[in-house]
Amino acid sequence: MKSLVCFSNKNKIEENEYNFDDKGNEIESIYHHLESSSIKKSNSLYEYDENDNWIKRIYYMDEIPKFIVKKNIKYYQPTLDTIP
Repeated sequence: MKSLVCFSNKNKIEENEYNFDDKGNEIESIYHHLESSSIKKSNSLYEYDENDNWIKRIYYMDEIPKFIVKKNIKYYQPTLDTIP
């Protein structure tokens, strides 16, 4: 997927490309700054639980780890008294 970032004068300043894994999670972003010709790249690595939901994401910018996001997910099994 690609996107463009523009100022109000409609000049393109940045072109971005996003890549996703088979679960729909963003795994790579490439940022092309058009005025300076600089390119930045970010990547994300994920850890998944037994239900295939990600519970940890490590975000890298230009191969340097920048932050970690952790999620705690509680799963509940319905019981006979909770089923309508």
